[in-house]
Amino acid sequence: MLNNLLSVFPSFKKAALKKELKDFLNDIINQINKISLIENPLERIISFFNLLSIYHDNINDFNKYSKIFSEEDLSLLKGKIAYMGRCSSGMNRTSKGEIVTEHNVWLGNVYGLVTKPISEWEKSKESQPGCWGFEYIYGVKSEQLNPYNVVCLQAKNYVTDNTLLLVQICTDIIDNLEK
Repeated sequence: MLNNLLSVFPSFKKAALKKELKDFLNDIINQINKISLIENPLERIISFFNLLSIYHDNINDFNKYSKIFSEEDLSLLKGKIAYMGRCSSGMNRTSKGEIVTEHNVWLGNVYGLVTKPISEWEKSKESQPGCWGFEYIYGVKSEQLNPYNVVCLQAKNYVTDNTLLLVQICTDIIDNLEK
């Protein structure tokens, strides 16, 4: 009887880890869905980076799930979180444990714009639309856009593209766990 219980225990532990991982991934999806409802794209990207930074800071915690989902899925999830996480020369210029704010999210480096923090872009909110040399920028007639509008579109597209990708990765992993 005891041997039977001991032989079954690893499957209980595996089932508990699967449930924990599924709940964790569903929580990521729910948080992303809440962030997607934020109307201001600059506030949205700050919230997105705050969420991702927490997971990036604790990226090695994902290793405890290595026995219940494939190395490929684990690498993909960790890789995307690291790619969208903190980077001293990227968009999210924060250090481990630091809160993401408008002072450390850098946008630009698109359509001839220099890279600077959101707090600096906020100052150009009322500037006049410019001549960009492109008919459309992110699907919008460029003649209607000032630099602030362009970085808002940059932030919006970045968050939209990456939230869709992250939700798909989490959903695929959940689906694979149920096979």
